[in-house]
Amino acid sequence: MINYCFLSEECYSELTSELTSKYSVIFVESHANCYKAVNKHADIQMIVIDSILFMDDKIKLKNAALYDEDKKQIKIHKHCNIKLINSQLRNRYPLSVPFNGKYLEKIFIHNLKYTQKEVLDYIKYIDSELIHVNQGYTGCSLLMLNNRKGITSDKGIYNSLSKKNFEILLINKGDIILESVDAGFIGGCCGVHDNIVYINGDLNFHSDGKKIRKFINEAGYQIYEVIGKPLKDIGSAIFWEGQYE
Repeated sequence: MINYCFLSEECYSELTSELTSKYSVIFVESHANCYKAVNKHADIQMIVIDSILFMDDKIKLKNAALYDEDKKQIKIHKHCNIKLINSQLRNRYPLSVPFNGKYLEKIFIHNLKYTQKEVLDYIKYIDSELIHVNQGYTGCSLLMLNNRKGITSDKGIYNSLSKKNFEILLINKGDIILESVDAGFIGGCCGVHDNIVYINGDLNFHSDGKKIRKFINEAGYQIYEVIGKPLKDIGSAIFWEGQYE
């Protein structure tokens, strides 16, 4: 198994360097069916469910081992745990969110009306708990530390998960940059792996930065921040401990 990290090139160079020192980093390129603000975002074009990586079949990656530039397609090997899907992904909501759910340890959170069928079918097949929320951009809006603790600025997600006894920190909206729109989201500027929360920016730039840092630390996680840089939504860092041979 190789530890991969899928990432937008819009990520700060400091975070890219940190992740490259630990993972095989693969950059996600612009997707023709996505609008500009999110067209290089990994969490719009893919989702990891356990060891399976579900991806839109028109995704473009900067990695010679995974992507055939001549054929303009992912290289799929016999024992590869990648599922390419001819998805409903388009440049308008709700067709922009088929992969943007949040899955962790047999729990899947999303607006289930908009989840890509193949993804939802598989989640049902492995008998995971399904939690419906109104927000289609769940993956962007929600940072999950484990399958019971998370952070969001979305009141609908907060209310839905709190009713199910999740421990959720509700933070102020804003203070996170996302090109071409008013603001980005906490899930979109972070990635979590091996008890470390990687943050694309400095929490001191967020009005609830101290609360966020305390919540993460008290949950037993370390934090990597890009000191001195404003928080920037890059479509998450997606980690995949995948078989590709």
